[in-house]
Amino acid sequence: MRGREIYNRITVTTGILTYYYLLKSSGKGLKAEQARTCPSCKGEWLLQEPLHGLFNFQCDSCRLLSNIAWSVRSIG
Repeated sequence: MRGREIYNRITVTTGILTYYYLLKSSGKGLKAEQARTCPSCKGEWLLQEPLHGLFNFQCDSCRLLSNIAWSVRSIG
């Protein structure tokens, strides 16, 4: 995966732990979104509170971030 190569290179070059953001634009409802697991390791990654008011999901082992689908957020 090219994205992982890039964030790993950034981490090695700067010494700053870097994550890869996976944009989620559409979903099938809030409950389905909250039940999502990390797409890489299939682990739990739903956060109690959104990180920076934007990221609802964070997997520290895979270094991935994502959000509740925008289509679901706009509904309520």
